[in-house]
Amino acid sequence: KDQGNYFFVLKLEESTANKGEDTQWKAIMLVNPNQPALEGQELTEEFKDAKGNVFLKGMMNTVLAKGEAVTEYWVKKMDTSSITRKTTYARLAKDWNWIIGAGFYRDELEKLIAMNRESLEKNVKEEIIFIIGIFIFIFFQI
Repeated sequence: KDQGNYFFVLKLEESTANKGEDTQWKAIMLVNPNQPALEGQELTEEFKDAKGNVFLKGMMNTVLAKGEAVTEYWVKKMDTSSITRKTTYARLAKDWNWIIGAGFYRDELEKLIAMNRESLEKNVKEEIIFIIGIFIFIFFQI
């Protein structure tokens, strides 16, 4: 079971603090299996990741401007105490004023790449040995 596969949902509400100015938004966490204590909580634009970096404001601004965003931040992995980098894709569901996002842990991607690299290197070595064998066979047949 891959504990990294989950999604989150943020509900955007217009902030009443800045009436008459540019629209300001606040985010309410509706769903987050990795951090269920956040569900129902308002997340300020200054919300920080596991290493203390502010990232929510940038993600929200990009999603509101472009309809989607890719964001990197640090997060505690589900059911562990380890902190790792996560890359998340978030998209605006405009009819509901929701931001829906999902992502992957970078260390898991790096493990997958390393596994595939080892397999590829093994296959290339086997092909080279096979080609050399054919070359030697043909060379000594002449």
